[in-house]
Amino acid sequence: MGNYKPSIKQYVVTVKAIKSSQFGRLGICAVYVDPYNDTTRKYTTIEKQHTDIGGNGTTILYPKNLQLDQTALSQLLNTTETTNPFVQYIGNSSSIAFSQLNQTLVNHSIQVFDPFSNSDNCSDLMTETQLTISQNIIIKESFEIMVKRLMHQLDTEPAFKELAPFFQNKLSLHLRMRSYHKHFYKFARTSVWLKDYGVHLMISRVIYSQKGKKGDPQISLLYTQLYDTNWQELTNTDLLVSMQDITGEYKLEKLQFPRFLPMPFYYNPKLTKGRWYGPEDARIMLVKNQLDMEEPVVIYNSYHRQIANHTTTGKTDGSVELNFEFYRSMFVGWPFRYQLGKSNTDGFVDDRFDNVKFTRVAELKIHNQTRASIEKNWTPFVDPSERDPEDKSLYIVYQWDKLRILKCDISNLVTDDGFIHYSACRFKQDTKHDEVEKVGPIRGGTELIPTIINNKQLWVGFLRAHIDKCGCGKAMYRPNMVVLQKTDMGTFQVAYLSSYISFNIPVPGWKTHEIQCGKRDPNVLIPNGISNWEVATIDGIERDVLTMTLSAADEDNILMDIHGLKTVIKNLITNQKHGNEFNSDSVQMKCVVAYSIEFCRAYVDRMKQILEEKISSQSASTIQTMKRTDESLNQILSKYDTPSTSLPNSKQASSYIRSEPILAHNKHAKDIYNSIPWSGAESVYDSNLRMIVDSKPKPINDPASIAYKKRNPTKNEKLAMARDISLDYKVNKPQGGKNKDTDDDGFREMYRERLLGPSMLLNHSSTSVDFVEMLAGNKINAKIDQTTGKFETDDMQKVRGKPLEKQHLVNCTDSNYFMNQVLNKQEVLPPWIESQQNLNRNIAQFREDLVEMWSKSKKLHESDLKYIETKINLLNQEIRNYNLQCPSVSGHKFKLDKEKEIEQAFKKALENPRKPKPIEDKTTSGFLDIFGGGGGAGVRQSIHIDRNSDPKLNVWQAIKDVFSLGK
Repeated sequence: MGNYKPSIKQYVVTVKAIKSSQFGRLGICAVYVDPYNDTTRKYTTIEKQHTDIGGNGTTILYPKNLQLDQTALSQLLNTTETTNPFVQYIGNSSSIAFSQLNQTLVNHSIQVFDPFSNSDNCSDLMTETQLTISQNIIIKESFEIMVKRLMHQLDTEPAFKELAPFFQNKLSLHLRMRSYHKHFYKFARTSVWLKDYGVHLMISRVIYSQKGKKGDPQISLLYTQLYDTNWQELTNTDLLVSMQDITGEYKLEKLQFPRFLPMPFYYNPKLTKGRWYGPEDARIMLVKNQLDMEEPVVIYNSYHRQIANHTTTGKTDGSVELNFEFYRSMFVGWPFRYQLGKSNTDGFVDDRFDNVKFTRVAELKIHNQTRASIEKNWTPFVDPSERDPEDKSLYIVYQWDKLRILKCDISNLVTDDGFIHYSACRFKQDTKHDEVEKVGPIRGGTELIPTIINNKQLWVGFLRAHIDKCGCGKAMYRPNMVVLQKTDMGTFQVAYLSSYISFNIPVPGWKTHEIQCGKRDPNVLIPNGISNWEVATIDGIERDVLTMTLSAADEDNILMDIHGLKTVIKNLITNQKHGNEFNSDSVQMKCVVAYSIEFCRAYVDRMKQILEEKISSQSASTIQTMKRTDESLNQILSKYDTPSTSLPNSKQASSYIRSEPILAHNKHAKDIYNSIPWSGAESVYDSNLRMIVDSKPKPINDPASIAYKKRNPTKNEKLAMARDISLDYKVNKPQGGKNKDTDDDGFREMYRERLLGPSMLLNHSSTSVDFVEMLAGNKINAKIDQTTGKFETDDMQKVRGKPLEKQHLVNCTDSNYFMNQVLNKQEVLPPWIESQQNLNRNIAQFREDLVEMWSKSKKLHESDLKYIETKINLLNQEIRNYNLQCPSVSGHKFKLDKEKEIEQAFKKALENPRKPKPIEDKTTSGFLDIFGGGGGAGVRQSIHIDRNSDPKLNVWQAIKDVFSLGK
């Protein structure tokens, strides 16, 4: 199942991150991220001694069986270049490197099923065995070299010139902005070992998406590369090969690598929706040609066009109207052979390509049968026993469920109309059915490699099982090992077929790497090809090593070795069960699918277990964000954000408490929440602490009473207390004959003030400010008639106070309210408001400077890009500080994106009529200064403005403004 254990941050994708990823897929709005920065994985290396794409600094490698010196080779190739050294391979023919024999190996259990059993129980058909596998290695890619090679071929090779509209003149921009990894996706790598050259010839599928979406490509191409025995890529290397021209003759020619194959296919750049132009699912294998030499062939499927019918149009019979039908069919291609034009894929002769060389291809068409609209997922192999001396036929497993096998003639192509030739395929083995059945879940995979074990002719390969909606996303793809056997009767049968195999390879999510089982995404690990399977003898012991390539999530290309596979197969064949005769309707396929579904469910359960362990302590807001990220997580996360009746009461209460806002900012509350609840048992720590406290005697007196012990008053304090008591008695003593209403508080306070004087303000029990405020309030209340609410004196009858402003903040205290009023009148702003204003000014100024750069030149220099990157980093730091100060989430700002800012500034520079359009900058420096960056003699100096100078003092800006006003 693999050792992939994602962390919680891999599952949580905030809204901001989602927006960033969406905008990152646009034209140039992408920030380069090294896709090979995972320190836990192993990678191959790239030899970069030669980086001049299309230059003369290449190495010409020719085979060891070619007896020609360098002078003869130079004359043969009509070249006098001395910078191109000829190198002849003189090593051995084995592809096994010393490092492969000394790598760390682990055992990997698999379940295989045979069809020879009298039982319908899967456990009776199943045999568990062990594979010895190595650590998987990711093949490191250089998108920069690949894009440069594509640009070179688009400019120089006629077979590619008509493909230029698909790329919308953006390849140079992708290189400059390093955004190629957002638009190019490279996967489905497969290779063969060229023993006469000592290199691996690898072919990959490269798709290009104009919108930066892997699921929406417009074109697919085949990219070829060379690797040495240690899987180090060789760049700018030529192979001297025997090429077969259009007449069938072989001539020595050099092919430069890496390169895109000039494959012929039908395309229309104006109609791209739902077309998926170009070759797909390519598989490369070796066959013997007429010269008894190994030659690579490529089997793939491609979208093409054929004439359905034609009708006469117009008044004359000299013009006809052609009606086309479109198909996706299987093809075979020979990379070391040529053809002129591509009428066999376009269905019609196009004079634009009549003299253009393409890789020779032929459709694999079932003879005497109507062409199906879609043909794909064929498994190719050859039978070495039929070589004479070449491989004239190619076998294809058309369907694994109820085995159906085709035999295609690739040496003699046939034609139905005398115009288009194809390879006629006839069923070598076919189980008769009343109804045409769909392709089963077991399909495609690698090519099959022939071998002989125990005098039995076998073919070994790895298929792929496609299980829909087994629990992990839309579908799951995994490898299945297969052993195909040829019987004494000359028929074929599936001797062994395994269930899902993980090979301990981590599989990222198809769209978002951190989400492995997205509801609408497949979970993909596909075997692409078998690079080599050879036997090495060490100390008299034979060890066979099989190297295979796989693709994870249609992105990562992976290498992996299997050691001792022949021994495993030999043990299986030796212990093969012999019950019933082989039956194509056996339960073998059903058992394989059933166990593969169990693998899928176990994978999902493990992902859920890891996820629940990581999110059990997350807040409610985080869980809601995770649910919005992927709907497939709802089932797992629903019990963490709302109470569930199926949960215990403690967990229901926990789900309520987790949503409290205080947990987000109060560390003490968070620590209390994260503490383990008491289960009724006393811990050892608490018991020891209680015993220590109980061992000490308790204090007799209360500590609070000791701190505030009463003391006896002094004589002066006693006299003051007596005076106060006497004065209170005299003031409060009722006066006979007087009305009670006249004996008001004002009289008593006035009398008290006259008796005590200023000393009354020095009472130790009052504070100066509060007491004066209370005294003033009491004196005002004394002048007001409590029954009428009006002042009693005549001079106060005309005095009216101003109405208070209505208070809108209901929950705000009086002190906070009046303090806010004072701050508003004095125009005092909170710190985060001031930070916001400063930040807006800085961003606006930066964008104006950026527009000014585009107004002077249509190309940004390296120094300008460094300035932009540094400035954006500083602004992003200010944005981060501002977001930490801003109390409201709605007021937060997103960080600036380099490519997005550059693109928006470019558009504004084009739209602004008062500024000149971007012009070619002929200066030698990328820095903007008042003198235009310098320049040599004869070069026109462009006027630039120093962004650090005062605009008011800039003479050149004033002159520009005068001429702008004149427009």
